[in-house]
Amino acid sequence: MQKLGIYSTRTHLHADTNPGAPGRGSGPSWPPGLHDDLKLPSGRTIGETDTDSLRHEFARLGVAEAQTAGRHILCQRYAELLAAIGEAASEKAIAEFLESKRV
Repeated sequence: MQKLGIYSTRTHLHADTNPGAPGRGSGPSWPPGLHDDLKLPSGRTIGETDTDSLRHEFARLGVAEAQTAGRHILCQRYAELLAAIGEAASEKAIAEFLESKRV
């Protein structure tokens, strides 16, 4: 550190008082959402996709209020849609299996 009279050329005069905080100049980081790992038809996950793109995709898929509801609500509705599709597929598969084993 070089001293010039009473002024210092050191840019930070004290240690960082919050070492756990994100680096200077970086924005906030959000915790992952409950459904961030669900896949979209594009192959990307919800967590990898920005909200505007999700709204467009959810509207195309018929998710209710895709243009107005909050992100977490839309993701929940999409998860419910996928669960309903999975339930219908499993019921059909079970019925076909039982029918094939009928004597």
